[in-house]
Amino acid sequence: MNNQNTNQQTADQVQTYFHKEAGDFDSIYSGKTSPLMRLLNRWLRHDIYLRYEMTIAECANDKGKRILDIGCGSGRYCHELAARGAGKCIGIDFAQNMLDLANDFAKRRGVSDRCEFLLGQYLDVKLDQPCDVAVAMGYFDYIPNCVDHLKKMRADAREKLITIFPVAGTFRAFVRKIRLGARGCPVFFFTPEQIDDLLKQSGWRKTRIERVGQLWFVVAVPA
Repeated sequence: MNNQNTNQQTADQVQTYFHKEAGDFDSIYSGKTSPLMRLLNRWLRHDIYLRYEMTIAECANDKGKRILDIGCGSGRYCHELAARGAGKCIGIDFAQNMLDLANDFAKRRGVSDRCEFLLGQYLDVKLDQPCDVAVAMGYFDYIPNCVDHLKKMRADAREKLITIFPVAGTFRAFVRKIRLGARGCPVFFFTPEQIDDLLKQSGWRKTRIERVGQLWFVVAVPA
């Protein structure tokens, strides 16, 4: 099987997984789950909450700008950034159930006029104009060939990329690979050296990398 077919098979598997898991995944942010699951989420997924807070803080000076959220899921980053003054937030995801939630929550928060959600695989989506900042949270976890995606992000974002990569070589990485693999969802992990090389190949220059639990929080600018 060639690389193109392998990449498409991986994308299809991830799409199916997140379409099915949309409601459960969003409950990490909404808290609409059992008290036990809320406690477990805060314990086992604390880095997800931290990456959210760090991303919002990193965008504090980006009021009035166009923000691109790649793999936006239920749109939680778009909603918050729009509420804090972003000029336009564009979210892209290939799971329709996720975008249904994103549009519904945007209406509830009163930010529909500044949020637009597009259905499709990111490499196939063409924007009408570049954005200022690209955000990709929980995205490279599921991408077998990151360079193509990072190059497109470089073309789509004029000023900055904010993203995360899962940490390689941990016990949690092993458990996660087994757990998601059993559900038909591939997942990938990275070292700092791999991340640096991927960014350089794609026209980005790393300005910040920080370990947050099981994640590498990365900020990069055009090289």
